[in-house]
Amino acid sequence: DEESFQEYVTYHVFLLISLDRIPTLPGCFLMIKSCPMEHETILSNVHKIVHSLEQTTTLKSIFLVADTSKQDGFLRQYTSVDMHAYTTALDKIIEERLVDKLVIVDGKDSAQLFQVNNRWLGKSSASSHSLTGQQYASTMIGFDMIRNHPCFEPNDLVLQMDSDIIIKCNCDIIRQCASIFERDPSVVTFAFPIPSKGGVALQHLDKAGKPFRFEIRCSFLHLDRLVAMLPLRAHDVKVPSENYCIDNGWWHTLDYNIQLNGMKSCRGDLCTSCFLHPPNEFKMSTTERINLLIVSDVISQAIATSLLWEKQLGCVNLKSNTLRWLQSRYESVVVAFILNEYTPYGMALHCFDSFLRQSKGKKLFDKCGIILFDNGSFKYEDD
Repeated sequence: DEESFQEYVTYHVFLLISLDRIPTLPGCFLMIKSCPMEHETILSNVHKIVHSLEQTTTLKSIFLVADTSKQDGFLRQYTSVDMHAYTTALDKIIEERLVDKLVIVDGKDSAQLFQVNNRWLGKSSASSHSLTGQQYASTMIGFDMIRNHPCFEPNDLVLQMDSDIIIKCNCDIIRQCASIFERDPSVVTFAFPIPSKGGVALQHLDKAGKPFRFEIRCSFLHLDRLVAMLPLRAHDVKVPSENYCIDNGWWHTLDYNIQLNGMKSCRGDLCTSCFLHPPNEFKMSTTERINLLIVSDVISQAIATSLLWEKQLGCVNLKSNTLRWLQSRYESVVVAFILNEYTPYGMALHCFDSFLRQSKGKKLFDKCGIILFDNGSFKYEDD
């Protein structure tokens, strides 16, 4: 288009050739876990998690498990619940097709809870939480729904994570992780890496020689190997089984059964991908939660201040929630783009294409940063 510089296609020519079937590694399902306390942030968090992962890897299907069995009295509660806002956000997630399946567990279906407790823990109970208040039933229901999914195949993995974590994904971590499970049939879980300087080899024992625990906040699971251990044997349960099945978080029960069956929970570095967990102290007010959303964007896009990032290395919990993360750029070159009054889309695209060509050639702008100044480039109507 000579007026707007926008390219348009008059026809396509496709050349089709036959290819031999390429052996593929197991696939991976994503399961995001949420609760109503996240009514202000769940939409943004799901956006960031899904987009960060899908830029570098492929997921078979995405499940969002919303546990609404509690609306107050949460363990480590940091805010009050707005159920209308939460359900509205969940509806928006479905509307935007960010996930393939929304699983809402309200804890009112006693038959479902009896079935889950019997299958997973060998107990006749309708409990959904442990004695100390940690949920587990909704997670197990999510696992069962994934395993019954028509696309699920033997050896498929599940990447399970809390919805509030911060993901920084710069490679096809699922493909790399799948090869770990394929090489070692005793691996049941692999923790998503945390920030590090690199060079941490795959291992299943900590520095004290003790087995690593299952990383409940963000980790890969080999679902078939986990299911093969069912029902999980509860370790040192001190409460009546008709009231509660387990004393504390279900991951302690999983740790016990992994050791009991001679299996492993592993950790190690995979390329430059990592996750961070924001402590509840950074979520106590709306302002802090907004700051956290901004900081998580900065970290996930790898434009974090080097000074703060150095302090973050080796730590899974976020060290700072201040906007000091935004005060510096990590790039050696920063280029400013200025779009003047009513810049056509095609002309702006032509500008960026020219910039990319220079980057790929002499590497003049390789790994540089961009600051975009938009001086009314959009042609607004009079009203």
